[in-house]
Amino acid sequence: MLFLRKLNRCTRFLILDFNTIPGVEVWAIGNEGGFLAAPVNLTALGNQFLLGLAERADIIVDFSNVPVGNYVLGNVGPDEPFGGGVPGTDFTSAEPETTGQIMQFRVVPALAADPTTPPQFLQLPAISPLPAETVTRPLAPSKSGNCTTPPATPTRCMLIPPEPWETGFKDTVVAYPGQVTRIRAQFNNPGQFVWHCHIVEHEDNEMMRPYRIGPEQPGQPVPPGMPSLEGGPGM
Repeated sequence: MLFLRKLNRCTRFLILDFNTIPGVEVWAIGNEGGFLAAPVNLTALGNQFLLGLAERADIIVDFSNVPVGNYVLGNVGPDEPFGGGVPGTDFTSAEPETTGQIMQFRVVPALAADPTTPPQFLQLPAISPLPAETVTRPLAPSKSGNCTTPPATPTRCMLIPPEPWETGFKDTVVAYPGQVTRIRAQFNNPGQFVWHCHIVEHEDNEMMRPYRIGPEQPGQPVPPGMPSLEGGPGM
C-alpha cells in the first residue's frame, strides 16, 4: 500500500492514468482542503484522475495484486490547452514517451504482511456542513456573463455535479468554458484578498480580482470598483 500526495505544479492539466499498471487499485481520500467525506475508488471510475493546475490530491495505491516489475504512471491529458472532454476522443493525449509519463513504480516481492487498513474501510473525519449563506454575489467574467475562454481555467480561492474526488473543502476549482461555477465559502477573518487563475500565462497577465471581507480597514488600499462582501466575515 502506497500513500501519494500529488501536487500539480505544472503549467498544464494532468490526467493521471493508472491503467498501465495491471492489478492496481487506487483510492482518493483527500484534496487540498483536507479529507474527503469518504474514500473514492478511482479504479471503479476508470483508473484515471484529473488534476488541474495547483490542485492537490491524497491517493492510496494498492499494489497487492500487481505483479513484480517496473510500471510507469501515465498522463493522458493533452499537450495543448485543456477545455474538457475525453482523452483520445475530444483531444490527443500527451506524447507517451515524454510528457505522457509521470513517474515509475518498481514493484518488488513483499517482505512482510501489510498492516495498514484497506482504503475502503477507512473512517475519515466527518465534514461539517457550511452554515446558510449571508451574502451571495454573482461575478461575470465577461460582458456576456459567460466564461468563453477556450482552455479550462483552474481558479483558486458548474451546473453539473462535482466529481466524487472533488467533494470536501477545496481552494482550487476547474471552471470549464461555457459552464457556470458556483462555490460556497466561509471567511473567518476580515480583510482584503484575491482570487486568480492558476494558468501561469493568465496569472502573469493579471487574470485575478481582489475582494474585501467586512468593512474597509485603516490603511487598506481600495482599488476602484473592488467588490465588497459586507455584513461581517461570514459568507
